[in-house]
Amino acid sequence: MSSGSPKLRRGAVSSPEELEAALWAAAEARVSVLDSLDTEEILEIIAAAADAWLKPYYRPREDIVRKLSAGLRMNRAMLDKGLDYVFGALDKRSIATLVVNEAENPAALDRAVKRPDGSLRRLAGPPMVLYSTAGNVPGLGIPPLVCCLLARSICVIRDSARQPWLTAAFAATLSEYSEDLGAMVIAAAWDRNDREMERFAFSQASRVELSGSDRVVADVAARNRHDQVVTRGSTLSLGLVPRESDTDRWSAAFAEDIVMYEGLGCLSPHLILVEGSFARARRMAKSLDLALQRLEKIWPRSELSFDAERGRRAFIGSAEVSVACDPQRMLLRGRNDEWLIHVNPEAPIEAGPGMRCVTIVAVPDRAETAALLREATLPLAAVALAMDEDHSAYPAIRNALQRCGATLICAPGKMQAPPIYWKQDGRARLGELLAWRLEDEL
Repeated sequence: MSSGSPKLRRGAVSSPEELEAALWAAAEARVSVLDSLDTEEILEIIAAAADAWLKPYYRPREDIVRKLSAGLRMNRAMLDKGLDYVFGALDKRSIATLVVNEAENPAALDRAVKRPDGSLRRLAGPPMVLYSTAGNVPGLGIPPLVCCLLARSICVIRDSARQPWLTAAFAATLSEYSEDLGAMVIAAAWDRNDREMERFAFSQASRVELSGSDRVVADVAARNRHDQVVTRGSTLSLGLVPRESDTDRWSAAFAEDIVMYEGLGCLSPHLILVEGSFARARRMAKSLDLALQRLEKIWPRSELSFDAERGRRAFIGSAEVSVACDPQRMLLRGRNDEWLIHVNPEAPIEAGPGMRCVTIVAVPDRAETAALLREATLPLAAVALAMDEDHSAYPAIRNALQRCGATLICAPGKMQAPPIYWKQDGRARLGELLAWRLEDEL
């Protein structure tokens, strides 16, 4: 292994010819990995590469933060914190937990074992998996990349044209520790209207996973028929302040969840449910307003695309009408509308525009909380539960949230940092890749 600083010697492939050449090299590397690297070694290599990216003055990281800031129109300091979340999840213990949780027999990842029918088979993934990721936040390709390498599958990650750099940069770092593992990661980026490249990538894939809005993933899947397509569409994340919890204590952490990635990720809270009286909801709003004011000073907001800002203006207009019709409701806003907090006890449980806009919903009791969550317009992803885990009520509330479909339940301030073993959409990201295969099927 080498600990030197890697050069970003390759970028994302963008044509069928480039992808085909990369796949040839990746296939040779895969054979070598199957023969020579065990799971423990792969864990060490991934963790070491991730640790390099956690160094604040790591040159590739500095370069990527600069590019991401320009491509996504997001604050550099905020993106720097986001990369800590992305790569901080890749410590050796966490990756090992992923393997134990999702591999039926972890030893069979390294060698063929005798099955009940007497055959010798090995747990492994398909030859090549294609991932098409959303472009709203950075690092979405890193967890599937990790799972592919553990499954000994070639991983092609199609990043958004707005940010086609991070996957390729991390693959370059992996190559410094293992040329073969680095070669098995192929970063790709093509325009959404490039049907030739899209068709070729689909034709080469054994399995395809599509992430994005419901409309986008449905359109891509419809254009490209494939036997194994997994879609990860729109979801909803929110916060919950139980009646037993103090409203002021959690405001700073909620504010960071709201502001991180400008609220555009699937783990960004668009609503906060506050159990108890309407006065509690208003107090929560005032405390959150102060926390957002402080964050604006260190992570100032930048205007995003025209379509995104149009959705934000629609949220503001709707909130203004709501408050005008009922003075009991509240609308708090920053200077030049840098952030907005709409307190509305009758708000539907649905996604908002993000971009530092949040709705606070006063909920009278726990039964009403459960009823509202069951009526959510989208599947639940993350819920930030404003309560210490050792509180006597915590297990019951956590279980209730899980029954409502939440797949990530965490403390406020941790929504954007899910563990690598988080089952997004309730699916086993590594486990679904693995199958019992004969040696000549690998």
